[in-house]
Amino acid sequence: MIRIKSGNTPKLILAIVVIGLVGGGAYYAYNRVNQSRKAVFSIDGKNYSAAEVQNLTEYPVSVGETDDQAARDAFNALKEVKAAGKLGYRPSSTDINTQKQGIVANLKVPKAVAKAHDDWFTLSATVAAIDDSVNATTPAGYSGYSYIFFFGQHLQAIPDYPISGFNDPKLIAQDKAYAKERADHYHDQLTKGSIEPADALTTSITDMRSRGKGPNNSTYSVRFASGQGASWSNSVYLQPVIQYITTLHSTGVSPVQIGKAPDKSGPNAKQVDMYYYFVDLDSAPKGQPITSQALKKELSSLPAKYRGIKS
Repeated sequence: MIRIKSGNTPKLILAIVVIGLVGGGAYYAYNRVNQSRKAVFSIDGKNYSAAEVQNLTEYPVSVGETDDQAARDAFNALKEVKAAGKLGYRPSSTDINTQKQGIVANLKVPKAVAKAHDDWFTLSATVAAIDDSVNATTPAGYSGYSYIFFFGQHLQAIPDYPISGFNDPKLIAQDKAYAKERADHYHDQLTKGSIEPADALTTSITDMRSRGKGPNNSTYSVRFASGQGASWSNSVYLQPVIQYITTLHSTGVSPVQIGKAPDKSGPNAKQVDMYYYFVDLDSAPKGQPITSQALKKELSSLPAKYRGIKS
């Protein structure tokens, strides 16, 4: 047995530790390089292995794409999702699900097949939602309820429709007070969770219709959501409400607002306070809408490399 003198022990231990660290570091570096080489592609520092990429290529390959083209498509799709995320935009789950349903329907894919390849369909739907948001004049991703409490029954002139008590300050004040009381009531109930949004929509419309049945007592309270080929804004109709919704980036009940509308038809109309409103969002996009230019710029600067599928 070889004995080591105690005086030499610290130097020997130090040498072993140094060799171990150097060797471990070299192995770690080699392992990282090796894993990088095995990756089909990398995006913003993340390596995507062949197994990960396969989940995103099986469906397109099954319908005729080559392995390489399918992998490149996945690479470009994941880059777009990453770039949009860096700009602070992520499609809502509602928008992604709506897009996914449309893709499945358009491709006439059986539910079992869509479920088996959910990774591909979800990624494709996410990219489609991002593209819709980039190209839309109105930001996508909103769904919920808008509650409108109109008080222009004696304030807004309607052509060829005589209004009893038109412009009567007392009647206008009564209409406005009733609208505010109803707005505050339903806002409070929804905030507390004492009523379901759909029930609040139905009963609030009934309440407001009790103020009259004329064309100047329109009820604009609605349930809104994006559908295939239609924007949520088509349902909301009132432009001030649409503009307000696009400033919101979280779900839930908004504060009560007051909206303006023209006091009559024609070029001489004035925009005057005409209704109270608030919205209850169950879906909202995360972050500000992104432009095509901003997305292209982010994509061009995003660190990404496609290596290809190695047989």
